Amino acid sequence: MQTGNKALESAFTGKRWSNVRGGKSICPRLCNYDIPIVRSYVYDDVQFTAERYAKPKLLEFDPGFATRPFSQLENLEFRVGNDVTVDVESNTTRDLVYGAVRIGY
Repeated sequence: MQTGNKALESAFTGKRWSNVRGGKSICPRLCNYDIPIVRSYVYDDVQFTAERYAKPKLLEFDPGFATRPFSQLENLEFRVGNDVTVDVESNTTRDLVYGAVRIGY
């Protein structure tokens, strides 16, 4: 990402800006809080999409809980989360509660 702002670039390490319907999408910012006693973590993913810099289009929040309960299968993960998407222009909200099983390799 070439913004000329080193602080902004470092805040989104590994992420890229992308065009969304002629606008810009600020890539997701993921926050984790580890809970080592139960081999799990709480996460929150927030994404803001705008048609222009000062005109918001979408806000997306994805908080959840993930666990890797088996020490022999550390790449097996179970997740429960809630993906909320708010369309600012049309004043609509979509709420999706989900469960997932992930296998990393």
